[in-house]
Amino acid sequence: MINLLPYEDKKEVEREGLRRFLIVAVFSLSSVFLVCILLMMPVYIFSYQESLNLKREEDLLKQGTTAEKITEVTNEIKKINAELSIIESSAKSVSNLEIFKKILSLTPDGIKINSLSFAGQGVPGQGKMSLQGRAGTRESLLGFQKNLNDSDLFKKVDFPISNILKKNDIDFVINLDLK
Repeated sequence: MINLLPYEDKKEVEREGLRRFLIVAVFSLSSVFLVCILLMMPVYIFSYQESLNLKREEDLLKQGTTAEKITEVTNEIKKINAELSIIESSAKSVSNLEIFKKILSLTPDGIKINSLSFAGQGVPGQGKMSLQGRAGTRESLLGFQKNLNDSDLFKKVDFPISNILKKNDIDFVINLDLK
């Protein structure tokens, strides 16, 4: 194809094409930029409102911290009082050594204690004891049971019937609930 346009006109056509391309490109970029701004506007408004809400909540929390501190201190005082009452009640309860001495004083001749175990001593009214031993005769074992029942140390004396099946040389187990 032969181009019959003079050189100057050719240059003018190229410039016009470039001008049109630049106008379309600028218009397109401007349109895209404007659409992006319009799409980001709700996000900006939402985040701004959220920021204001957070600042208000922060101010309210700063004002409310004194009430929270008071409740924390009150809860801490309650915990300490509960621990002190446990310590106080265990101090008032009879010690294991005293119980052992009293059991030994209640033990008649012919009874030998082989094992003594304690459980739940820290809680008042829930201490348990297990006593194992050997009795020479049934009468001495029944006397020991009577002594334990008559003492004021125990709420309950659990004396299994199997303890008195034999007449002599009896291995026994007695379970005691402390007062």
